[in-house]
Amino acid sequence: MNGTLNKFVIVRGDEARVPFSDMAFGFCLGRRGGDLLVQPTAESLKEALVEADGFFFYGHGDKGGALHLTPTERFRQQDLEEVISRRAVLGKPRLEVAEVRACYSGSKGEYINRWLSLAEVVHCFPDVTASAVPPFIHPMHTYRKPIDYDPGRLGFWSRFSWSR
Repeated sequence: MNGTLNKFVIVRGDEARVPFSDMAFGFCLGRRGGDLLVQPTAESLKEALVEADGFFFYGHGDKGGALHLTPTERFRQQDLEEVISRRAVLGKPRLEVAEVRACYSGSKGEYINRWLSLAEVVHCFPDVTASAVPPFIHPMHTYRKPIDYDPGRLGFWSRFSWSR
């Protein structure tokens, strides 16, 4: 990473039922600035990612690898493939980073590898991001090269395995 994120896209997706959501979003994002999209459509997110240098997502995700943009709108793995293809046609390099703060965002190797086709470094979760009982925020995993296994295969215990 060269540290020159000129176009950092920040997405605040569907976060219904997330306790202390505003505080958690601010804590996770930190001091990074960028273009904030609040509950965008899949089409507007695709357009933003085609032009982006970095990506941060905060919201719900599902076991199918989709990010929940609104209660009904999803950014699916097919949408991610489209962004990757469009960037390739335009000759754009990979994003410096994709931080995907959503449940199951890294539960399967194919999801991680697809994100790695878009970004040099991917931060994601192999299972849920947090537990209510006991209250616990689960560790985010980081990937820099493709993998040949499913990090979420162990269910609950996947949270405690280390990424490679």
